Amino acid sequence: MFGNREKFIEKSKQGVGILTVTILIVIIVSCQGIFLGCLLIPRITLLLQISFTGLNVLFGVLLAYVGYSYLLRRQITIFERLNWKKLLVSVGAFLLVLLGTYVLHHFFGKQVETSDNQEILDEMLGRVSQGLPLFFVQVSMIIIGPIVEEIYFRGILFYESRMFGTIFQAIWPTIIFALVHGPANLYQWSIYLIMSTGFMAVRLITKKLQYAILTHMLNNFFAVLF
Repeated sequence: MFGNREKFIEKSKQGVGILTVTILIVIIVSCQGIFLGCLLIPRITLLLQISFTGLNVLFGVLLAYVGYSYLLRRQITIFERLNWKKLLVSVGAFLLVLLGTYVLHHFFGKQVETSDNQEILDEMLGRVSQGLPLFFVQVSMIIIGPIVEEIYFRGILFYESRMFGTIFQAIWPTIIFALVHGPANLYQWSIYLIMSTGFMAVRLITKKLQYAILTHMLNNFFAVLF
């Protein structure tokens, strides 16, 4: 009887722990584009655009460094010498994600609506059409964003979920990643879950975060530039 009670208490503590970590990660990742939000200020000057977008890159680098240091202290290596087979897995996953989103887009047809997250990003890109601000925004979206999100979701959250088993460890970060991007309907949920599942599959197959980061970068590169 007492043994069962102790197990229940221990599991409860673990549950509270993973929820706490999840909430902190959601807050941290949601803050990575905080300076880009300033681009939505009416009639913002070019100097302020450069300042805010540059600060956003630096802030993203800081978040990535903090997360990277956290993983290193737990002896979790993110990078390894480039493995061409794993590189092919990364590129293949990107192509499958691209195919999946294409099929979903045509399946839902006229019901497709752009998510609030995507609408904000599109508006930001519309405000900075050239020069340094555009370069900094693209760096944030294509390079910094994927690094930060992979470190925190499929790095830290993946690691902290390990006591609940491999299935939960894979599914929980996948769902939270989709949730953070603000899906408002079935189509948007499906799109983000396909992307998140693809990134997680790369993480599980290659055993290294660098290949999931690459897949994420390729996905964002295509989304931003095409």
